[in-house]
Amino acid sequence: MRYSGEREKELLMLKNNKLLDSSQVHVSAMDPAFLYGESLVTTVGVTRGHPEFLDRHLDRILQMANSLDWSFIPSRGDLLHGVSLLLENLESPPKLLRITMTPGALREVSLTGKPSVQGDWFIFPVFRNDPPKSDWEQGVDVALAPDPLLLSGDPRGRLKTGNLLLSAHLARRKSKGVYEWILKGRTGRLLEGAVSNVFFIRDDGTVFTAPERWGILPGVIRCVVLEEWKKEGRILRWSAPKSSELGQVKGIFLTNSYLKVMPVARLLDEKGGVLWEGSPSWLKEEILPLRERIEIRSARE
Repeated sequence: MRYSGEREKELLMLKNNKLLDSSQVHVSAMDPAFLYGESLVTTVGVTRGHPEFLDRHLDRILQMANSLDWSFIPSRGDLLHGVSLLLENLESPPKLLRITMTPGALREVSLTGKPSVQGDWFIFPVFRNDPPKSDWEQGVDVALAPDPLLLSGDPRGRLKTGNLLLSAHLARRKSKGVYEWILKGRTGRLLEGAVSNVFFIRDDGTVFTAPERWGILPGVIRCVVLEEWKKEGRILRWSAPKSSELGQVKGIFLTNSYLKVMPVARLLDEKGGVLWEGSPSWLKEEILPLRERIEIRSARE
């Protein structure tokens, strides 16, 4: 089954290892994915038809499913086959693949109910243009989110679920020119983006990023960046600055499967005032070489 042109982008996806028209794909109204947003998601970058860091993405989503003790979890082999099948049947490669799992439909509406049928899993393509080259060369503006991040014990921090209400809520409140929100913890530390991880580079070269135990999502590209800088012998600290400590920071950048590594030009406060501004020199010295290494690895892993 093949689709071309605009119909391809709208219609072709995969459910339980079967290629289907999207009008044929349904989720039960009794599935906790619909009732409570209880689904698991991972988003895989694609370069020239190659799914980037696919093994890492599958490791993460399967580990998350096992941690929730779901009764039905697809095999790694089925997921690998599904990714290949979908990519082979698209006329043009997508920018991203989104893999989603659901636990299965309940017999009755209950927060503690057990699914009566096996869950579903889906893979669908996301067609999107790359960010402008100028964004990677000059950086983007980000802003402090008006609401604090969830408590560290909330499972939505460590699990990438289909419950994107907070992200959607924040996306609708972004001012023009703001690329991403930076979320604060309840103590005021700057933990992560709404759809990205965030790193801070101090004047002495030390790299800071919030630890997973604080409830941030362990993104795949975040892990790859940490590996790259450990190879270089960079000093890494599991922490994050408060707004009042940004004077010691020379660089900030974001990571996710779509952006890979995106430098920040300015960090704005909730009212649009400039809290921090980067310099072009650190972009050339730190971020552009790092981005090149991530691109090389993404093409082969």
